[in-house]
Amino acid sequence: MKKNLVFLLLMLLFTTISHAQVTTSAITGKIVDAKKEVLPGAAVIAVHIPSGTMYSGVSNGDGYYSLMGMKPGGPYRIETSFIGYEKAELTGVTLPLGETYIYNPVMSESSIALNELVIVGTSGFNTQRTGASANISA
Repeated sequence: MKKNLVFLLLMLLFTTISHAQVTTSAITGKIVDAKKEVLPGAAVIAVHIPSGTMYSGVSNGDGYYSLMGMKPGGPYRIETSFIGYEKAELTGVTLPLGETYIYNPVMSESSIALNELVIVGTSGFNTQRTGASANISA
């Protein structure tokens, strides 16, 4: 009876240990501007340089983003972009196995002069028709 109990406890211990294996890493952080105001909707792209694998995400309403399930190691290049702001870039990042790397970029405003946009269209409206119509084909 005592042997069976010890065996059962050892099996439970090994089962618990085998479920605790982690094979990935993550990057998380908060994106703000120079005034420390959050930037919701900012895009984050992390590229594993040796393999070219890309991981991407978007910051939420509070400026937080999270890239999960990433290959451990590196080096990585992390780019953050948002309309009206210069790209923030960090290179040479190495991710430890099973840990989360915290990167909080501070983005600076950018002013870019845009050319004018001219939209030309033609009317598809037929003035001879009035009311509802239906077109049923075979």
